[in-house]
Amino acid sequence: MMELEKVKFHPWIGRESPWDEQGHKRKQYDPRGTILSPNIHLLVLGESHYGVDNNDKKITEKVVKEWVFENKCKYPFFDNISSVLMADGQSAWSSEKRSKIWNQIAFYNFVQVSVGCNGQHRPTKEMFKDSYGAFLEVLKKLNPTHIWVCGKVLWGGMPGKDCDVMDFERRKEIRPGKMVGENGIYKFNDLAIPALATWHPSPRFRKFICDDWRPIVRQFLEFPID
Repeated sequence: MMELEKVKFHPWIGRESPWDEQGHKRKQYDPRGTILSPNIHLLVLGESHYGVDNNDKKITEKVVKEWVFENKCKYPFFDNISSVLMADGQSAWSSEKRSKIWNQIAFYNFVQVSVGCNGQHRPTKEMFKDSYGAFLEVLKKLNPTHIWVCGKVLWGGMPGKDCDVMDFERRKEIRPGKMVGENGIYKFNDLAIPALATWHPSPRFRKFICDDWRPIVRQFLEFPID
């Protein structure tokens, strides 16, 4: 397990992703079948956990394994992320295709405390702000090339002008169709990491149509940092 002092819920790291279990970059990385490329190291950012043990550092890994790989329950959040990242608009409802995607990305829930017993409870401003330091640790450790932020509420709770440990610079919206992707760049030390915000991939919030969001995510991943 990687060493992260402020992180309570360690990120999921796919076994075929650009990182190893300690967060170090791998030499070999083959993203064929996805809209990713060998030079893209994608961190997908979720919002929060519900009804979990705050001392369970591996809870994010357990949740991904149960929902994605063991298929214990069907949860569109994970399926929609998979489908958006599949090449040529392929559906990702099969276990094999979901596994392909999740084995090649990192996933981290931003809020570092369990938020109530279910999704009807929402993170507070204090919960978001208290999680800034842990987020910075994860970015320093993984050094992703891109961050996909799942949800506009999460986007609004992430570090901005109120953060003194990193700078955030907004960029022009991505609008290849009827949907709009907000994006910007996080800068700290010598790093500059672009981030994109989409609607939350769960239909519990609003209808998330993968074919509408795939062009936005694809265009975002093709953007140069400068």
